[in-house]
Amino acid sequence: MKPMFAVAVVTAAGVLAFCFGAGAPLQAADVPTQQVHDFQLTDHTRLAHQLYYYGYAPAIVLMTRQNGSGVSMARSAELQKIAAGYQARGVLFFLLDSNLADTRDAAALAAAKEGLTLPILMDEQQLVGEQLGVKREGEVFVINPKTWAVAYRGPVSNSVAALDAVLAGQPVARSQIEVTEGRAVSFPEQARAAAFARISYVREIAPILQEKCVSCHLTGGIGPFAMDSYEVVKGFSPMIRETIRTRRMPPYFADPHIGAFKNDQGLTPAETKTLVHWIEAGAPRGDGADPLLANAGRVAAEWPENLGKPDVVVDLPAFKVPASGLVEYQFMRVDNPFPANTWLKA
Repeated sequence: MKPMFAVAVVTAAGVLAFCFGAGAPLQAADVPTQQVHDFQLTDHTRLAHQLYYYGYAPAIVLMTRQNGSGVSMARSAELQKIAAGYQARGVLFFLLDSNLADTRDAAALAAAKEGLTLPILMDEQQLVGEQLGVKREGEVFVINPKTWAVAYRGPVSNSVAALDAVLAGQPVARSQIEVTEGRAVSFPEQARAAAFARISYVREIAPILQEKCVSCHLTGGIGPFAMDSYEVVKGFSPMIRETIRTRRMPPYFADPHIGAFKNDQGLTPAETKTLVHWIEAGAPRGDGADPLLANAGRVAAEWPENLGKPDVVVDLPAFKVPASGLVEYQFMRVDNPFPANTWLKA
């Protein structure tokens, strides 16, 4: 009898558990389909990449790596050679670094030393690696952007056959193969997964929302809904998780690696992980009075209190927004209301 080993993939919906027979890669029909949720990560050159933005690509390939590892160096070089062969076909290749010990600057130095041109996505908060269920370096994920499903997961050596199948619109025969070489990637938060359901909405979640989100998410505010109760937050929790993972919210885009900023409205890494893990645990209510109820009835001021009503208001021309379809970027032209040089306060 062949020995068995088990793998559990943690997703936003729960845990998918399935087993592998040693030496017997599962066939496509045997493997539960794993989805890749949207994310935005910055690479080692400081360029941001949002996964779903690349939905036009015929396939996307991610490979995990760590700095200073001989296995990562060898597999990264191997993947870069493969990428060169698929460049004309529009396939996108990325390296994914979820190792907490690796910094962006260190990854840039390593890329220069190794002659790597593939973007190294820095998963500094490990949320992407957690969602993918990353186990170790050198693990390749071939993603089908038509469905955002992982069509193949395994070593680089089998990725070409999997990639060719995806490009041909065919199922991957050997869609999941265990990667046994190289270093394991440590995800400390996984050891605390059982505690995520005990994250306190009253003491931990609501204070973050009150400090970083409510100023816009008020009745009449610029936010699309008012955060004035747990029920509202719970209902919008999938959207909140997505906008946090893609870094669209809060809309504060200063690079946290460079300098310190006053009135920083961005989420800290700890706040980000707390919110995402709480939502992935089902956004439990817990005990205590709802702090966000204090926002019920609050209406956003028409103009910022520290500035007051503006001296000049410039109206944009009317534009009819269609009910459906794609709207190209609009370049609105308005007349300059100032006849001479004028100092603007805000």
